[in-house]
Amino acid sequence: MTARALKIMGIVSLLVGMAGCNTTPHPSYTSTPEESASVARVSECFERNIPKFDDGVTDPAKIAAAIAKGPCAREQAIAKKVYLRDIPPERLQAVSDAIDRVPIAAGKELILQRRKGG
Repeated sequence: MTARALKIMGIVSLLVGMAGCNTTPHPSYTSTPEESASVARVSECFERNIPKFDDGVTDPAKIAAAIAKGPCAREQAIAKKVYLRDIPPERLQAVSDAIDRVPIAAGKELILQRRKGG
C-alpha cells in the first residue's frame, strides 16, 4: 500500500472516531489492530480498482462511489462491522453514516492524486 493511501485511510480512522461527537466529552479514540487492518483492506481494494474504473474524465466522487458499492463493498461491509462493534447506541447512526461516507471521500482523493501522477 502506498504512503498516500495509508495517510488517506488514516484519516478514515480519525473521522470515524469523531463521528457523532457532540458537546458531551467522549474518551479519546484509538483504532484497534483489527480496525486498522480492515481499513487497510478497503484502501488496498481501492488501489487495485481505481485503474480499472478511472477514465481520467469521470467525476472522481462518482468513480469512488462505484468502487465502494461494487468491488470493494465486501471489504467496506467488514470494516463497518468491525468499527460498529463497540459503538454506544447513541452514536451508532452517526458513526454508521460516517463509515459510509469516508471511503468515498478518501477514494476521491486517491483518484485525484493518481491523476496528478502522485
